[in-house]
Amino acid sequence: MKMISIALSALTTAEKFSLSGEMLLRGLGTVFMVLIILFIVLKIFGSVFAGEENKAAKKAEAAKAPKKEAPNKTEPKPAPAPAAAPVQTPAPAPAAQDDRELIAVITAAIAAYQSASGQPNLPFRVVSFTRKNNASGWMGNSADNQ
Repeated sequence: MKMISIALSALTTAEKFSLSGEMLLRGLGTVFMVLIILFIVLKIFGSVFAGEENKAAKKAEAAKAPKKEAPNKTEPKPAPAPAAAPVQTPAPAPAAQDDRELIAVITAAIAAYQSASGQPNLPFRVVSFTRKNNASGWMGNSADNQ
């Protein structure tokens, strides 16, 4: 360590700046060269594996697609099918009922998870649910909104 400080003290300020600039450029060059090599390797992997997926997808489409025969010019074209009647969907359930069902499903899932993982069933009980009008997202509980 003492030797380095002696060698650096013998250099002029311009030589010190030159040395530090050279070290900076070598370090940045090394980092960017490694990044470029990683980029190239990832592009090669992407093209290799995307090529295999494309081949498999094309084979699956070819197997599913019916083979088309040359159309016979003497046969008439079939008439278009009549339009299907629109299907009416039932009216959506009230939001409060949906929330209750969702809460029941989540509670059942938690209880099933606890029993399957061997955790003791912790005694918890949902007492009531109240909806606040100003509670929206992250800002619902802040002091600014109250």
